[in-house]
Amino acid sequence: MVMEAPPSPQSVGREFVRQYYTLLNKAPTHLHRFYNHQSSFIHGGLDLQNRETSPVIGQKQIHQKIQQLNFRDCHAKITQVDSQATLGNGVVVQVTGELSNAGQPMRRFTQTFVLAAQSPKKYYVHNDIFRYQDEIISDEECDADQRSDIDEDMAQDRNVISDVQQALSTQPTAAAGIPQYYNPTTGGAQMPPTIPQVPIHHNQQPPPPAHVLSPPQVATVNGAIHPDDISVIPGN
Repeated sequence: MVMEAPPSPQSVGREFVRQYYTLLNKAPTHLHRFYNHQSSFIHGGLDLQNRETSPVIGQKQIHQKIQQLNFRDCHAKITQVDSQATLGNGVVVQVTGELSNAGQPMRRFTQTFVLAAQSPKKYYVHNDIFRYQDEIISDEECDADQRSDIDEDMAQDRNVISDVQQALSTQPTAAAGIPQYYNPTTGGAQMPPTIPQVPIHHNQQPPPPAHVLSPPQVATVNGAIHPDDISVIPGN
């Protein structure tokens, strides 16, 4: 008689996941049938994030806990199933995916099962640990992040101002070509600025004297000059 080989951990894990999440969708009040009086159950929600959660022990207590979770119209999207053999011919199954309960948006989760063998092809859930993977940022953490960003921006602004001030302090007090209003040879007395002389080129008319104003534009109508519109300003 040929002994039939036991199923692989991978096939046990895949078949268990198919049955478990199908029952979660169609009849969640019967989920406790996967467990027995030695089973341990943890279901960590968002309100228990980063806190130690006491396990529920036994089939009856697990049934009560599942009723409190109020599973209804659950839909699971499984993205990964990893299975390994463990002590006593058991199988460790880790499930990752997304879960929607009662029409709520999908939420990422991780669930780990330890399946204990009752016979070569019969298992029960000895350990069950469920955790949502949502990230929660408290108001205090958000305010702290904003303050950190503001402090960093202010520090950068101070560095820029310091660099500008340092650059200005290293520049000469007078640039080349700019007339000096104080002559160091006069003991600090204020001297009038030097007005540069502009050379007159060939065929260029010299500028008029300071007391003579240039005549205004002559008004013309259709090319004819109107003498009444011409004004003459005598010199001094």
